[in-house]
Amino acid sequence: MAFCEFCGDPIGYLPFTCKYCAGVFCKKHR
Repeated sequence: MAFCEFCGDPIGYLPFTCKYCAGVFCKKHR
């Protein structure tokens, strides 16, 4: 399971990957 790099919440769906920094984020912090 992925975790949001901003808030640390577990992501139970397809996470959003930033095309600039390659970070993984939840839908609140995309």
